[in-house]
Amino acid sequence: MLTIFVMPCLNEESYLLEACQSLGFGNNSNVIAQDQLLIIVDNGSTDSSIEIAESIKNNSPLGTVFLFEESTRGYIQARHRGNLEARKIALKMKIPISKIFILQVDSDTIYQKDYGKLMARHATNIGKNNIFQARSIYEASFSSTFSEYITLCDKTDSKFSFLYGDSKRDYIIDDKVAGYWLSDYFKWGSHQSFYDKNGEEIYAETTQLFIKSTSFGAKRVFLPDILAAHSGRNIKDHCLNHFTTAGFPRTRSWYIQRSTCRQNDNYCLEGKVDAEETRLRVLHLLALFYILPLHIDLTNEHTPPFTDLSLLKFVTSVLPKRKKSDLRSFPGMFLMDALSIIDDYSDHLSDLIESALLTKNE
Repeated sequence: MLTIFVMPCLNEESYLLEACQSLGFGNNSNVIAQDQLLIIVDNGSTDSSIEIAESIKNNSPLGTVFLFEESTRGYIQARHRGNLEARKIALKMKIPISKIFILQVDSDTIYQKDYGKLMARHATNIGKNNIFQARSIYEASFSSTFSEYITLCDKTDSKFSFLYGDSKRDYIIDDKVAGYWLSDYFKWGSHQSFYDKNGEEIYAETTQLFIKSTSFGAKRVFLPDILAAHSGRNIKDHCLNHFTTAGFPRTRSWYIQRSTCRQNDNYCLEGKVDAEETRLRVLHLLALFYILPLHIDLTNEHTPPFTDLSLLKFVTSVLPKRKKSDLRSFPGMFLMDALSIIDDYSDHLSDLIESALLTKNE
């Protein structure tokens, strides 16, 4: 078995070295496990990221760090290029891709000690046709500085978590803490770019990969004791957008249409948002953890776990009917279906959510 970390990189000079060192590379030592490699895919950096990546390679054991450049911008392209290069490396080393375990990692995230070893151990014990996901937390400096924001998110999310039922129905995959066998990756159809009806790219590349994999019977394995601390820089740069969409990346046109693409939203980091911004977050939680799982379950002919009949009846009535083959050919469509419902029926859904909350509290 060989574990290969795949790390996209775009202007990461402030974070890259520490991220790689947390995985055991670039420390100028020979203590890296012989069964671990690192692939860094630069995506067109204009800062000193490439020079830093070269130094990481030079300060790691020979043949353990590989650098590649992907000219087409985007996480999908960079991650896919990394997997393609991993397959080439496996071929050169005469290792079957069924014995290659891929760990997606981000260059602004710090991974716990022995992260690769711990993830690989679970993958070996549990086996193929699974996506493995560690737990992502905030780095200490972000948690201490923006504790009001974290409290606000946790309070809002926990209030409505009763709606979503079984966490095993969670189809949202955190890209930076996901792992899978390389043979499964190509069997499922790999990362691909998908676009909405307006020609804008649909994000959440590994969530889309997982949606495709469900048609093969794949499962999500959550490993909450294995941790990775991300910088939270995207939240600091776009706090209100991150809050209102529950961290899910919408298209630029959506932000402009909703007038949430504001320049001065520091009040959000202080834990201060208005009722409409909170309502948008709750609707996105509903889309991601209720409508999307329901949509996928119905398409896979599984019985949905949700119990609130009014909400279930309405969402089922407006969900487009999709074929199982659509899961493989256009997984982004399921995300767009779920998000379109909260956009088109926001007022009625908000009423149903409040009604369910009142019933719960009676």
